[in-house]
Amino acid sequence: MEEINHFSHKSHPLKLLNSETIVGASVNGGEEKSGLIGCYACEKPISSGFAYACIQCRYFLHKACAQLPHTFNDPSLYHQHLTLTDLNNVNSKFWSCDVCRIRKKSGVFSYTFLKDKVYIFATCIDCCVARISHKAEADAIKEEAQMKVKHESHPQHTLSLKLRPAAFRCDACHTYKDEGLSYECDSCDFWIHKTCTSLAPTIQLPHHPNHKLVLVYSLPEIFFNFSYYCEICNKYIQRNEWLYHCANCRFFAHIKCALNAERPSTPRDGLSIVDEDENGLLHFPMSDAFTDPLKLLHFEKMTRDDDETTNINHWSHKHPLILHVQPQPKPNNMSGCSDPIEVCHGCVRPLSLPYYTCKDGCSFTLHKYCAELPLKLQHPLHPDHLLALINTRRCKNYYKCTGCDSFSNTFLYRCETCKFNLDVNCAFLPNTIKHKSHKHRLIQVIDPKPICNACNKWFKGISYACKYCDCLLD
Repeated sequence: MEEINHFSHKSHPLKLLNSETIVGASVNGGEEKSGLIGCYACEKPISSGFAYACIQCRYFLHKACAQLPHTFNDPSLYHQHLTLTDLNNVNSKFWSCDVCRIRKKSGVFSYTFLKDKVYIFATCIDCCVARISHKAEADAIKEEAQMKVKHESHPQHTLSLKLRPAAFRCDACHTYKDEGLSYECDSCDFWIHKTCTSLAPTIQLPHHPNHKLVLVYSLPEIFFNFSYYCEICNKYIQRNEWLYHCANCRFFAHIKCALNAERPSTPRDGLSIVDEDENGLLHFPMSDAFTDPLKLLHFEKMTRDDDETTNINHWSHKHPLILHVQPQPKPNNMSGCSDPIEVCHGCVRPLSLPYYTCKDGCSFTLHKYCAELPLKLQHPLHPDHLLALINTRRCKNYYKCTGCDSFSNTFLYRCETCKFNLDVNCAFLPNTIKHKSHKHRLIQVIDPKPICNACNKWFKGISYACKYCDCLLD
């Protein structure tokens, strides 16, 4: 049983006991049990863990309180070294902390500065504990920073620990987080988060339950001849990326995707997440080559409920809009046209019921489902940032859609930070499809090596690729 001699209780040594033993200790010859036990240092109850105790004198200290350093120096708190004391020799029953101004009982622990037998400064331990812990961590980090380390991912040079957080692109997880510490190469631009240096060498994921996934710091050379995609985010695997993989099954996942895979994907309020119904994949080729994916996705919104609002104000138009659920007569200026085609001002697709028109007589028209598009979109092809819905008709600049490589002149989802654009038709393309020419499902990707297997032509927009075969279709 561990014992210590403590300055606050010189009569007897203090023994380290389980809190349950302390609370259940007998007093008065075993006729009664002790109730709630308080710590003499901080006045807080001892309810769990271990504590130092003198059962004979009924004197108790939390283990952490008993192990507080005897002296403490923090210039931001006080410009002199402070000494731990129990303030039993003050004239009053109470004293006030010079930091938080809270009154404390005489006898509780404090850090003080004593000059000519007068307490010039006194602060309670509650105001010091966090600072002491932070100082201990800082001292340990400074000691660690003096050492040069080597890491398997960068064996050619040594790494040094940076003492302050910095904004940079981590060469391990490829994120720009500026939280926590990092290691920087002493000879080149290699820079990684400290947390990335201690990743588990193997992990088990529900996505691949039969085998463990092994950490590698680049795509193994035996897989160079084929294209592979992350099993979680569906992005193309580059050769220099850190991965968790199963070589036998050719299963690959980015480290940040794998480590976040088990977390539930819950959208924030007011956001929309693009996803597909696993039981209702679109099959290609389709009977109608001009099928509107946006219309298919919002098919359930095509019929009007009895209590639905027929008049709305929409952010994209200055006048009120009125809902139409029945065909409308042709305008007079179109009476001579043999086959006039009205289009939606949101998606530039042929107008279909139900739709909105301008109540004040403008030529503005809008599908009902286009009027209800979310203003913010979380898209799997750009998971790092939200996309904001904008009306490019109001903009002086031309915006090219990343998905179809065409200029947009209507509604567009845009990431201003990355200049990533998707017009509303590309934004709601299905994430997974089935094609008659291939036995596996095809996933939506933007591939840096976009050679279509069907036409053998290059296209840098959205394609559909097989995770298991080297198959890619525009």
